[in-house]
Amino acid sequence: MFDLSKKIRPHIADLAPYSSARDEFVGTAEVWLDANEFYLDNGYNRYPNKDLNGLVSKLSTQFGVTKDRMILGNGSDEILDMILRLFCEPSKDSILTMPPTYSMYQVLAKIQNVGIQKVPLDSSFQIDLEGCLAAISNGTKLVMICSPNNPSGNLMAVSVIQKLLEQDVVVVIDEAYIQFADQPSWVEQIDRYPNLIVTQTLSKAYGLAGLRLGLCFANPEIIRLLNKIKPPYNINTASAKAAVELLSNTEQIAQRKADVIRNRERLQAYLLSQSWIEKVYPSDANFLLAKCMDNSELRQFLLENKIVIRDRSKQYGCENCLRFSIGSNNEIDQLINTLNQYQA
Repeated sequence: MFDLSKKIRPHIADLAPYSSARDEFVGTAEVWLDANEFYLDNGYNRYPNKDLNGLVSKLSTQFGVTKDRMILGNGSDEILDMILRLFCEPSKDSILTMPPTYSMYQVLAKIQNVGIQKVPLDSSFQIDLEGCLAAISNGTKLVMICSPNNPSGNLMAVSVIQKLLEQDVVVVIDEAYIQFADQPSWVEQIDRYPNLIVTQTLSKAYGLAGLRLGLCFANPEIIRLLNKIKPPYNINTASAKAAVELLSNTEQIAQRKADVIRNRERLQAYLLSQSWIEKVYPSDANFLLAKCMDNSELRQFLLENKIVIRDRSKQYGCENCLRFSIGSNNEIDQLINTLNQYQA
């Protein structure tokens, strides 16, 4: 049986989190002289309140979870960093990654001097279950799953993830691109699996990358522990106000997701028709991974035409692969028109 108390770093169990006078205050106040703020009322002179101008309540309702099952971060990278700090002892513990995958897992682990075990995805970019089970038995503390995966774009098999969740290990499912996929989020399963953590972001489908807002969902005990190590006031008031306003237009958000999926299918069909493309991998995200005859030549051609894409050829299993983000109708038109001039 999974025992959370045996997975967290021992000294954090007894850690007293940072607490301000406002965290401890209950009631209504007229004068605030507790936080050494400047008295000028310009809309930003006060530290953010607990509900972040209604953002926490809005997200709780939108994602269908209670507030004690959710925590916000300054981008999902801050949340991933907190998760590693909560569970992994430097120079002792290790995480399991599945290349090719989001490179920040490895970067964050190296920053904290945490070991990295790698079990590569198979040729279809699916999880090698037997390899992962062997790694877990060798002392892995965290399993990092990106689904839909970056850079391949595909969802990971539900049955395989379920098998991993049955193990005595913390499983982190990074769902940065889940809104573009035709599959329910694993957020629905956080009460079923005490070892499950799900991260998402408002940077992709919600179009709010510049606000740097990430989300984490887990059972209340994990969220309570993450709150112990969360920096105070990590979400700024300007971002919170903007997000509340921009998230209110749900119809526009849904339309934009539909536009991305339509353009993804359009670009995929175009790339598959080109002789200089060997393969376009199926995608459940807002990008496509394509294997080219000569990716360096194609990338240079696009750069000369002022179009920037991502070279993923140095990642495991991605030789000669380029990643194309799905932009607006006009951006995809410009990309296709430029590629029509390319001669491999």
